Amino acid sequence: MYICVLGNIGSGKSTLVSRLAEELNIESHMENADGNPLFESYYSEPRRWTYCFHELMLSHRFSSHCLAGVNGGVLDRTLWETDIFANYSNEPFRMNAEELAKYKLKSADLKNILSRVGLIIYLETDVENLLSRISQRGREYEREIDEKFLINLSKGYSKLTETLINEGQNIHSLNTNNLKADEVLTKALEIINTSY
Repeated sequence: MYICVLGNIGSGKSTLVSRLAEELNIESHMENADGNPLFESYYSEPRRWTYCFHELMLSHRFSSHCLAGVNGGVLDRTLWETDIFANYSNEPFRMNAEELAKYKLKSADLKNILSRVGLIIYLETDVENLLSRISQRGREYEREIDEKFLINLSKGYSKLTETLINEGQNIHSLNTNNLKADEVLTKALEIINTSY
């Protein structure tokens, strides 16, 4: 079983992935934001660290896809999402034109190698709820995340889901705005049972 969970910052990806891995007895491939040495640098000095940060994320997510594609598993961030952050970030988190061009070439090469994902679940969440959830978890490096940044990322997710549908990927949206974690899990399992 090879499942990817997509969603903006604060949409509940990590919680769902952990619960799905336990429920389905498969491996989870987590982003590990708290253990990433570049997260704090990226948020405190974005102009200096943006390209390095995106390159590291691209490499990490590619490895996660490879492991899940071979051994099965569920991912809480995908290679495609790295592109969203690269393309839709606000200043000062935006790469310069040369860095972005280099990044896009590397990303395209890696995506061409990937095997087809069994199922993608997109956790659709409005910006007001995202901001509330981000505030509640209290990560220091996320304090500067603002509404405009999340709106831009949400636009990127909308375009990405359209692209994945057009590519024939098995993708299903799950609106999490008024759902508790148990309800999100139940709905995700329903999607898996009917669509995988």
